Amino acid sequence: MQEKTVLISGKEVRFRSSAAVPRLYRIKFKRDIFKDLTKLEKLDAESLRDDETPMTVQQKLLLASFFVAMIYVVLSSFIPATTAFGGALAKIGTTGFFALLVVILCIVRIGGKPLMELGPSLKNGVFWGVLLATGVMMTIAPSLTSEEVGVSAFLNVTVGALLGQMPSALFIIVVIVFTCLLTGVFSNLSTAIIVITIALPVAVSQGFSPIALCMGVILSSNMGILTPAGGGVAPLLFGNEHLTKGRLYKALLPNLVIYTIFMVILTFIFNLIF
Repeated sequence: MQEKTVLISGKEVRFRSSAAVPRLYRIKFKRDIFKDLTKLEKLDAESLRDDETPMTVQQKLLLASFFVAMIYVVLSSFIPATTAFGGALAKIGTTGFFALLVVILCIVRIGGKPLMELGPSLKNGVFWGVLLATGVMMTIAPSLTSEEVGVSAFLNVTVGALLGQMPSALFIIVVIVFTCLLTGVFSNLSTAIIVITIALPVAVSQGFSPIALCMGVILSSNMGILTPAGGGVAPLLFGNEHLTKGRLYKALLPNLVIYTIFMVILTFIFNLIF
């Protein structure tokens, strides 16, 4: 056992360490404490104490470009396309605007270096595995809801008949739970379309409010966190190099259970209101 007292903000704080610390660290964080500590060797402690370090010109311009992008997204969402300015924004499109912004950042040079180096940015700043998985699921999901494929009709006949034999309360519970699980694999919109197509006729036949059912399904379909393709936040979670899948699911699954229970209760409340 080793002890050391460190002065922090004018207070003496005593630290203890033993041979059990590395093992406890690995159990808690699933990481090697010695590998993590070696990363601190290159840390410049003086830079942490200097709270008045000004932003460089490059950082200011990159921050400005971020705000420009956010302003464009807001303006393109609220300004009608029938106006001259809104029509111009619509012609450029979101893809065209961001492509133009990247080109500008790559062309503008400060101190002999471009504001953005395209190669390193694409290599180190894009989670290609997550991006490709999301693209594949976004391509497949609309096909499943297409009338030509017939998946929705098949599910409506088979699953709809099964749901129709359930009591009303159990029917709603099954629908909401199924939605929360399915949206973790498919896109939110496709999940909502599939579930509403199957469940809505059954809800009407059982006297359950169709508005309440649709609201419950739509809100439940937003909890897409089981796979990278589940929702907008999922790629950020699964692409984080500091989060292992074990730690990720350990945190996500309890939240999914809580959210599902909440949505079941909320759907019944919607039924009382609507």
